[in-house]
Amino acid sequence: MRILLCLCVLIAGALDAATFTVTSLGDAGAGTLRDAITQANAAAGADDIAFATTLNLPGTITLQTALPDITDDLTITGPSSDDLILRRSATAAAFRIFTITSGSVEISHLWLLDGRVVGAAGMTAEGGCIRHAGSLVIRDSVIADCNAVGFDGGATLNGEDAAGGAIFSAGDITLDGVAIVDCVATGGGTSFAMALAGDGRGGAVMHTSGLMIVRKSRISGCTAQAGDATGGGGVDGIAEGSAIHATASVYLYDSDVSGCATQGATAVVDGGALNLSGANLIVRSSVRNSAGVAIRKAGPLMMENCTLSSNQGVSHGGLWLDSTGFTSTLAYCTIHLNSGTVAGGIELTGGAMELEGCIVAGNTGASPDLAGAFSDLDNNLIGDETGSTGFTISLLVGNLLNPINPGLGALQAMGSFTWGHAPVWGSFAIDRGGSGAPIDDQRGANRLFGGIPDIGAIEFIANQQPDFTGGGSVSTKSDGKSVIVAGWASNISAGAAWESGQTLTFLLLGSSYGFKDRPSINATTGDLTFRSEKGQGGTFVFDVYLLDNGGTANGGIDSSVRRTLLISIKEVDDPDDDPDCSAHTGSRGLPLGLLTIALVALWRRAMKTRRSR
Repeated sequence: MRILLCLCVLIAGALDAATFTVTSLGDAGAGTLRDAITQANAAAGADDIAFATTLNLPGTITLQTALPDITDDLTITGPSSDDLILRRSATAAAFRIFTITSGSVEISHLWLLDGRVVGAAGMTAEGGCIRHAGSLVIRDSVIADCNAVGFDGGATLNGEDAAGGAIFSAGDITLDGVAIVDCVATGGGTSFAMALAGDGRGGAVMHTSGLMIVRKSRISGCTAQAGDATGGGGVDGIAEGSAIHATASVYLYDSDVSGCATQGATAVVDGGALNLSGANLIVRSSVRNSAGVAIRKAGPLMMENCTLSSNQGVSHGGLWLDSTGFTSTLAYCTIHLNSGTVAGGIELTGGAMELEGCIVAGNTGASPDLAGAFSDLDNNLIGDETGSTGFTISLLVGNLLNPINPGLGALQAMGSFTWGHAPVWGSFAIDRGGSGAPIDDQRGANRLFGGIPDIGAIEFIANQQPDFTGGGSVSTKSDGKSVIVAGWASNISAGAAWESGQTLTFLLLGSSYGFKDRPSINATTGDLTFRSEKGQGGTFVFDVYLLDNGGTANGGIDSSVRRTLLISIKEVDDPDDDPDCSAHTGSRGLPLGLLTIALVALWRRAMKTRRSR
C-alpha cells in the first residue's frame, strides 16, 4: 500500500508539469511570453515554456513593461537557432527582463537586451537584466547592454549602490555558453555636503550566496562605475568587479574576461575585473585587456592553466591577493604584459601562495613581476624576481640586472573560448615543465607533445597542417567575362582548433596563359574567381595549396596537401563581346536570333553595295 501511494504521488507530480507554447512575438495577450509565464506560475510543479516553430524568426519581443515575476520551477527554451531577441523598449520606463523570486529556473537560447534598473533612496539597484533567488541556469544565450543604476542623492541625500549590471545572483547560478557584453553597474552620485556616493559592484554579475559556475562563457566590455560625490567633504563611491563581484564561491572554467573596467569617480581604480572572496577555482581561463587589476582576491584561490595578460591597473596589474589564513596555488599559469605602479604581475599581501610551472615575466611595475613571499614548487620561469622572495628551486629566475625574456608569441585566441601566449620556438619555457603538469594545457591540447611538458599555460606544439576540400572541375567559354564559382573550396581549416586565428591564403600553381585575371581563391569564402582571355580556349591544370602563417619550426607544417583544379575553356569567336560585362558562373554563345539578324544585315549591305556598282 505504501509503495502504491508513493507511485500515485510521483504520477500526480508528473501530471502537474505542463508546457506552454509562445505563438506570438507580441508583448501582451494570448500566446505571448508574458501570458506563458503567467500560466506557468499558476500551474503546480515544474513547467516548460517553448516557442512555436511557426514564429517569424529571426524576431524580437519588445517589452513595454516588466514581465511577471517567476515564482516556481520553470524551463524557458528559446529557438535552437538563437535568433530570438527579448528586449526592453528604448522608450519604456526602466525595468529588468527577468525577476525570479524562487524555484529552479533554466533559460536557454535567448538574447536579452537593454534591461535597466534604477534604484530608489535607501535601496540598492540590483540586476539590470536578471535578479534571482533559488537556483538559476543560463545556457547558450547573450546578455547585452544592461544597466543597474544607483539612486542619485542630488543635493540632499547620499547616493545609493548598484550591484550586477546584468545579473544579481542570490543563489546557485550556472552560466554555460553565455556571453555578457557591455553591461554596467553605476553607483549613484551626490552633491550633498559630507555625503556618501554609491558603490558600483559587478559590472556583469554580482554573486552573493551559493555557488557560481561559469563555463565556456565570455564577459566583455563591462564596467563597475563608482558614484561621484561633488559636495564639500563628500566621499566617492567604490568600484569593484567590472566583470564579477562575488562574496560567495566562484568556479570559472574555459572562459574569457576581456576589456572590462573598474572606474572610480574620476579615474580607473584597482577594483578587479574579478573581485572575489570565499573559495575560488579558475581553470583554463583568461583575463585580458582590463582597466584595473585583473583579479583582486581575499581568501584562498586555485588557478590552473590560466592566462592574465595586458591588464593595465593603477597599483597592480595581474593578481592582487590577500590569502591570510590560507594557502593559494597557481599551477602552469602565464602572467604576462600586465602593468601597475607597485606590482605588474602578482602581489601577495598576506597568507601563503605556491607557484608551480608558471611564467611570470614581462610585466611592468616597481616590482615588475612579483611582490611578496612565495613558495617555490619548482619549474617556474620568473622574469624579474625583484620585490619577492622564496624562489630557490626553480632555475629560470631573473632579476633586475638580468631579466629573462620568456619567448612568448602575441596574445591570441586559443580555440573557441580563451586567449593566451604560446611559446615561440626557442623559448626557455619549452620542455622545462615538471611531472606534475596537467595533462592538457589551457586550450585543451595534450602536454605530452615532445615528451616533456612546457612551463606556462600554453604548450608549444608545432604548427598543424591546414586543410580544405576542393571542388570539381570548372567549364566555361573564352568570352572574356569574369567567372565566380561560389564555395569551390570548403571545410577550410588552419589545422588544430587553437590555430583558428592564423592567417590563411591559397596558392595556385599553374600557367597564366589563357587568363586575363589569373584564378584565385578567397580563403574566407572559398570562392574561386578568374577571367579568361577572349578567344583563348584550352584545358588548364592548377595545383592548389592552402597556406597558414604558423611556420615550420620544430617540424611544423604550414601547407596543405595538394588539390587539383581543372578549368576547361571552350574557344568561341565572339569579337563583339564586352570583356568587362557582369560576372557569370557559366558560358553563353551568341544567341541564335542575334546571329540571324547579323547575317541578314551583312547580306543586305553586300546587296546594296553590288547594286551601286
